[in-house]
Amino acid sequence: MLRKAIALLLIAASPGAFALNLVTNPDFDHDLSGWTVSGGAYRESFFGSPVGGTLRMDGTSNDVVEVATQCVDVHRWTTIDFVLRYFVNAQYGSGTHVFSVDVYDAADCAGNKLTPPSPIAPNEAAAVAISEGNPSSGWLEAGAYDVALPPGSTSALITLGIASGTAANPGGASYMMDHIQVGPLDVIFADDFEP
Repeated sequence: MLRKAIALLLIAASPGAFALNLVTNPDFDHDLSGWTVSGGAYRESFFGSPVGGTLRMDGTSNDVVEVATQCVDVHRWTTIDFVLRYFVNAQYGSGTHVFSVDVYDAADCAGNKLTPPSPIAPNEAAAVAISEGNPSSGWLEAGAYDVALPPGSTSALITLGIASGTAANPGGASYMMDHIQVGPLDVIFADDFEP
């Protein structure tokens, strides 16, 4: 009986039983480590989904661009998922946002870009509402699932960003982003061996 219980625990804890997330610090629980940020993007400690800690970008005055990027190694996979949770504080006029993944043929997101920019364009009407986090009723999820990687894919650059308008074309954008996930759908490597 004890052997059977131990076997079940080992199977349940096997790496293949969990989704693999290639992103470092996907939940911003303590800081922005693992991310390259510019333009004033910062960590909001109170809000977040599923718990406190989120990446926040506020572009409510003209000519503001805020970006956070992270490069991940994808050379072992043929498909990936890209999913994140986000909260729209504001988006008006010419204010914009981007959630994208670009794939490269060399490590560290160097070399040639193998894909055109591949933004996720969240459709708020079709997005899944997330009931966790604070504020509890406003988190949404956006994702691109089972994205086929081109042959030679080695690394992928995750880009999260906002841009406000200009004096001639005013607008603003303010977003919180959390629980960023990039990884293989079924955790099976390109050579068909499981991790």
